[in-house]
Amino acid sequence: PGCSQCNRLEQAVMQALTEMDLPASLEHVTDLKEIAKYGFVRTPALMINKKIVATGTVPSIKRIKELLREAEECTT
Repeated sequence: PGCSQCNRLEQAVMQALTEMDLPASLEHVTDLKEIAKYGFVRTPALMINKKIVATGTVPSIKRIKELLREAEECTT
């Protein structure tokens, strides 16, 4: 928890949200018990709207934007 890859993922998501001008809340979970509740085997992990969309890697900014757009389309 709080590893460099996790921090990189957080920064990448923040950059994608800013570039898309997309209002959203971002939570970086570092508590091991909380992480275990979600059942992640590998970190970093990215969840969007309570759906796991990436684990064990830091997706590119482009890919994160695609995932955010897909999630946005599912909610509209």
